[in-house]
Amino acid sequence: MNEKIHQAFRRYQFAAWLVGTFLALMTLALIRFGLGYEATWYKVGWQIHGFLFMVYLLATADLGVKARWHVGRLLGTAVLGTIPFMSFVAEHRLRPQYR
Repeated sequence: MNEKIHQAFRRYQFAAWLVGTFLALMTLALIRFGLGYEATWYKVGWQIHGFLFMVYLLATADLGVKARWHVGRLLGTAVLGTIPFMSFVAEHRLRPQYR
């Protein structure tokens, strides 16, 4: 495997885990916030998640371009980052190809 593709996958892997973890935490906070608990950091947390999601999209695009993915695979992988815990699944399925 090409070293550039391997490095792009490592960046994608880091971004997927970071976004997935943060999205899971914010989803749990959403449940707590919905139950009436006060959360002053709540809005800031979603803004941070938005920034991290942009990093995830860049890492996904970088890997997709370097690995020459077709557009459907690229978009599908990017969309999986919007669903809680699915970025972990996407990373897990890609891992055997890029190790």
